[in-house]
Amino acid sequence: MLKHIDETPPAASSVAPDLPAAIDAPLARLLAKNPDDRPPTVGQALEGLLAAARAAGVTGLPAAPARDAEA
Repeated sequence: MLKHIDETPPAASSVAPDLPAAIDAPLARLLAKNPDDRPPTVGQALEGLLAAARAAGVTGLPAAPARDAEA
């Protein structure tokens, strides 16, 4: 239980080698311990993941979502 609190998870690509290493950074940001270090919206999180996957040459991805409306 303390590992969840104290330790940074391993890079996703080191656990699942079929994942491109380019998505490690956006995934790590989603798992940040400090909420201020995470994307503020789901749309921004998805944009980061899609951009990283496209940069890694992943094809067949959906279009980027529309920007979240300001509340």
